[in-house]
Formats: sequence, C-alpha cells, structure tokens
Amino acid sequence: TVTDTIFEGERMVYEVACAAIGDEVIRVFDHDAAAHTQFDIGEGVFLGWNARDMLVFR
Repeated sequence: TVTDTIFEGERMVYEVACAAIGDEVIRVFDHDAAAHTQFDIGEGVFLGWNARDMLVFR
C-alpha cells in the first residue's frame, strides 16, 4: 500500500508498506514518472524488480 508520495522534480518517490514483510516500508524511485502511472496514497500496488537493481541499507 502506498503510504507517501514525494515529487522531486525529475522523479517520483513512493513509500510503500509491504504486508508480506511485516509492513516494512520500501522506497521506490520512479525516474521516468511521465511515462508511468502515478499512484495515490492508500492505493494498493504490486512491486517487482531485477535482482541486480536491488539495494538494501541497514
């Protein structure tokens, strides 16, 4: 579920609570927002990515 949306000029940042991992929040950066659907706070979304694109910070 989208919990926050942040417009940063040339990109959108979405904060998404992921129930599958205990509602941990994942930040998703969309660097080509004009070419993609924009999501609203509270909207359910599906996440997927290439393994080589994943970065985890602790």
